[in-house]
Parts: sequence; C-alpha cells; structure tokens
Amino acid sequence: MPIGLLLYGTSLEIDTKLPVNAEMELVSVHFHRSFLNTYFKDWQNSIDINKNLVYEDLDYQLEYALYKALSTIRNKIECHANVLHFMYLFFEKISSHSRIKQHEHLHSEDVKNLFKTSVHLRNPLATNTPTIQELAIIANMGVTKFKTSFKQLFGSAPFQYRNKIRMEFAR
Repeated sequence: MPIGLLLYGTSLEIDTKLPVNAEMELVSVHFHRSFLNTYFKDWQNSIDINKNLVYEDLDYQLEYALYKALSTIRNKIECHANVLHFMYLFFEKISSHSRIKQHEHLHSEDVKNLFKTSVHLRNPLATNTPTIQELAIIANMGVTKFKTSFKQLFGSAPFQYRNKIRMEFAR
C-alpha cells in the first residue's frame, strides 16, 4: 500500500528519484479536468491546479478505501465505485484544512529533498532516527528552513510526523 498521496497541477513538474535502499514505489494517476468537474463540483475552490501541491499521508480511512478498490480490481464496476469513494474521501480531507495554500511557496527541488528526508522518518520500528540537524543536511537546507518547509509540506513538525506514523502502525 502507498504511504501517501501527492496531488499537483499541470504546471508543476515533479522529478522523483527514490533512494536505492528504500522499499517504495511511485504511482502517478492523471485525471482529466472534466472528470473532476463531473464528480467533485467544488474541487477548484480547494485546489489551484496551476500552483498548488498537496501531500496527504494515508490515514486508516483512506488506506482502507484504497485497499477495497485494489481488492476489487477484477470487478470493474465495483472497483470504479470504490475508487470514486476513495477520491471522495481524499478531496474531502484536503478541502477540510487550510494548509493547501502554503505549498505554493516551496521550490520543487526542496519538495524532492523533503520527501528524501521523510523516508528516514517513516519506518515505525526504526531505533536510530536522524536528528533535526542530520535531516536538514539530507534535505540540503538549514535547520530553520528545513523545519518550516517540512511542516508546510507534511502538516506537522518532523518528529510529530514520525510519532503520527508510529501511532498509526501501533493501531
């Protein structure tokens, strides 16, 4: 299962290189504007597709909805219904908070580096978590910029983010 979702507009270019030892996959899904207009009438009030970048971790509800969609892949109608339900939950989640607008000030290189650092915080069983200074070096940023940018992208400070992942894992 994926660990999060990255939604970005057509004018943004995302170049992702995954670390060699990271066990993860990247999937890109493209939606036509007419599809979004048909099913999600107010999506443009929440997302400026020409500027914004939105990242959401999969919480239990989103993960379960995605799991249902993937497990019904052989039944096209049921799978499509489950995908639409998943998208509904996703759009509801991103429209319910205001941090969406904060991403437009992040440089794409900074975003890429922040995702590199998040890999070090995602393993809930890891015993040796890098310090803030080490994470900032990995992100190629100063400590203050790293902490501010990380919170803009992920919605919480680095160690709060790690604790959230650990609590989800424990649950």
